[in-house]
Amino acid sequence: SSTEVNMAKHSRRPHKKSRAGCINCKRRKIKCDETKPRCSSCLSFGIVCSWPTLDQQSPKAPKRAIVYADELLPRAASCRRRRGRPRNDWRILPSDAWNESNANSAVATLNMTDTGTHADGLNLEDTELLLHFVQSTAQSLSGGLSPDDRITKFWTTNAPLIGLSYPFVLHLIYALTAYHIAVQCSDEERKLHYKTLASKHLARGTAGLASTTSHLDDNNCGAAYLGATLMCYCNFAAGPGGPEDLMICYLGNKQNIRWINLVSGLRLIREAFTPSALFAGLMSPLSPLPGSPAKKAPQMPLCKKLGQAQLQWHSALADLKRFVILQEGTYAKLCLHPIAELVKLFEGIYGDESGNCGVSQDYQYVLGWLYRLYGEYIQAIRSEDSAALAILTYFAVLLKTVEEWWLKGWAEHVCIAIRDIVNGNLGPLIDWPINHVFVSHELEPKYSWHRKRHGQYTNTLRNYKFHIKAYC
Repeated sequence: SSTEVNMAKHSRRPHKKSRAGCINCKRRKIKCDETKPRCSSCLSFGIVCSWPTLDQQSPKAPKRAIVYADELLPRAASCRRRRGRPRNDWRILPSDAWNESNANSAVATLNMTDTGTHADGLNLEDTELLLHFVQSTAQSLSGGLSPDDRITKFWTTNAPLIGLSYPFVLHLIYALTAYHIAVQCSDEERKLHYKTLASKHLARGTAGLASTTSHLDDNNCGAAYLGATLMCYCNFAAGPGGPEDLMICYLGNKQNIRWINLVSGLRLIREAFTPSALFAGLMSPLSPLPGSPAKKAPQMPLCKKLGQAQLQWHSALADLKRFVILQEGTYAKLCLHPIAELVKLFEGIYGDESGNCGVSQDYQYVLGWLYRLYGEYIQAIRSEDSAALAILTYFAVLLKTVEEWWLKGWAEHVCIAIRDIVNGNLGPLIDWPINHVFVSHELEPKYSWHRKRHGQYTNTLRNYKFHIKAYC
């Protein structure tokens, strides 16, 4: 009959129903695509995605659920509810699925990236990074001290423990470790993989640190200080960001984060809190030892302590100082302070003309020069002032002496970038620092400056090929 024909036309085809969807899709009575660890419905709805355990197939089994740690984060406050009828607050977890204490613990310890998640819920990439940090990267941050030294133990043990309470610290540890592995990779594809992984963790760590610094107190100031320190390492380890990146700042009006921004944050945290608050608990190994002697002039320059040759720097720095004094313009006088600090730094590293050292021990730490820079000098660099750029090339000579993996390539990059910026206008003035920066390479560069007919200087490299793979 016609009725039977119509019923056959509109009847549904038989299909097999799946009962393996997530719990929230079942509660909401919608179809689940069963994507783990988070189905698309829960993802778009911004709610927790929990899954039934295998023994829940039995109708008499107690109701339990697997809740992934990365789903326990609250939704961002900026997520507004869409138009439509009011709905239940599906973000609330069932009371028997996950208790609050376990949730807070999981968020603090396991809220990492989903990339590399194993079928068992383990994030193998993060596990690899943490293992490499404890075994290798942490050792490199201790300055070659013994494994039993308190500084070494801080990096291998205390820093990761602080990261369990402050996830942004753990993200920054992962970022620095990924950069460390990338430096050691010979395969370009693997190198790019770890650099990408480092950038991802650095972005998350930076966001977390920014959130923490907005409400600093005695409880979290130590973690913030550690996070800012790790960010300094990460930004150095990331390498130059292009020809306009001169390490301490970018040229022009670019507002990218660089050393001067980070060191300002470190200085503010250090000045805002007492050492007893800043270096309390797990941060205590970084505090000055009680009864430590006041810093005074060391007996000998650093080069003698390390068994290195002494560099004759005095006439070159004297020429640089005369050049700075004779300059006219907005930044002429502002460059006198950084060059005075640079002279002290050279004396601390290589000694004076008699081979002695009459400056404070602070001037045997090369990166300390960056810490003592004024904002006016940074602005002079941004404006491509000749005197300011020349001073920076001389600093690169000392930067080259710091044999740390996270500074690899920076001294060469600074010299080449400034050479291209000045386009020969500084002539032999920067000939001395550039030659000394490259002198440690197997093929020693020979820089000579030849005057053209129009009076400008041009640079020629003889029998030397150098390429910086840092613009990626």
